[in-house]
Amino acid sequence: TASSYTPTLAPSSSYWWKVVPRNAIGPAADCPVWSFSTPGAYQLAESFEDPTFPPEDWANDSIDPWIRSTDSWAFDGSAVAYQFGSDTIGYTLSTPMLTISMGDIFRFSSSVTLASSTLDVVYSTDRTDWSLLQTINHSVAHVWHTNTIDLSSIAGNYYLGIRTGLQRDNFYIDHFFGPNIAEF
Repeated sequence: TASSYTPTLAPSSSYWWKVVPRNAIGPAADCPVWSFSTPGAYQLAESFEDPTFPPEDWANDSIDPWIRSTDSWAFDGSAVAYQFGSDTIGYTLSTPMLTISMGDIFRFSSSVTLASSTLDVVYSTDRTDWSLLQTINHSVAHVWHTNTIDLSSIAGNYYLGIRTGLQRDNFYIDHFFGPNIAEF
């Protein structure tokens, strides 16, 4: 019956909620159920809110690094990782080493300013030799896309990277959620 609710959240937990509006006629029907998960103590969870960039144990492309930007809209909070792409070079921002198990997923949000632009999700054991895991196609510009990548095919310890496609475009990434960081 209240207009707001602030729950106490536990790590490594999933939560579901549903809002059912009511009026003099009664409750609304077919209201959707939403959900979210909280990260575990050692789980990858990053939204680039800390001014230090890249975050601890992340790695940035040395040729033309990604930057932390607060000049644009963010999917979550007030900051994003930003890169202006090239038509000849893909620029990679990579996570810390992750311990990936069968059934793990990697989720992040991305946005571009040209509908035909792509991002590659890549993986590596050494941050030098990258293998393609999946290409993300953006069919709509200026809209945040939530990308969920099944990591079952690469179980083991890997760095995951987001690499710009070969397009001269504005690339924005934010709100990373994934497996446990390997050093823990």
